[in-house]
Amino acid sequence: ISLILALGFAIFTMVVAVLGAVRNVPQLVASARRSVLVVAFFLLLASASLIASFLTHDFGVSYVAQHSSLSMPWYYTTAAFYGGQEGSLLYWALMLSVFSAIFVFTSRRAPAALAPYVMATVMGIETFLLLMLTTISSPFVRLPVPLKDGVGLNPLLMDPGMLIHPPMLLMGYMSFSLPFAFAVAAMITGKLDSDWLRSIRRWTLTAWSIQTAGLILGAWWSYHVLG
Repeated sequence: ISLILALGFAIFTMVVAVLGAVRNVPQLVASARRSVLVVAFFLLLASASLIASFLTHDFGVSYVAQHSSLSMPWYYTTAAFYGGQEGSLLYWALMLSVFSAIFVFTSRRAPAALAPYVMATVMGIETFLLLMLTTISSPFVRLPVPLKDGVGLNPLLMDPGMLIHPPMLLMGYMSFSLPFAFAVAAMITGKLDSDWLRSIRRWTLTAWSIQTAGLILGAWWSYHVLG
């Protein structure tokens, strides 16, 4: 239900942000800003629900049964949240919504003409992820009969690197969405001067730093586990 509601508000944000910018209606742009925060709230709720399913060993949930077991320590059980495709997509969508919310709170630093199109672009990406999560790749599919124990995490993933490398790498991929959204907004509005470049400087440095950390951790983890 949270994912479906998040999808609805993401689509709503795209529509009202563009309408507010085209028709010069500040109230619509303000509504889009609040809607971005609502999307973040529902994705936080969905993610908390999945983590709770892991920690309570709800093996009636197919994703939980496939990636955790009763013998796993709680920290690996929690990390199993992003141990498969469905959970990774949910984590990606969650982080995108969090970064989008941060943009809403810091958007006064960005050119006002760009902000609505930035929100529309990131929510367009969010809509794609949420469509996947609510249709063909849902982490909340339930089994007809709950299992007594789960399959467990892949043994190669039972390593301290699992606790930090995947979230950093996925967050790094996701964080480049903001500079991309600024570029799209600049092209749509025709404001291709240096203002939009100044606006993305911190976002790009942040994305680059997170992605670099994720890649370095991945290199360490690969040689540490595989030799």
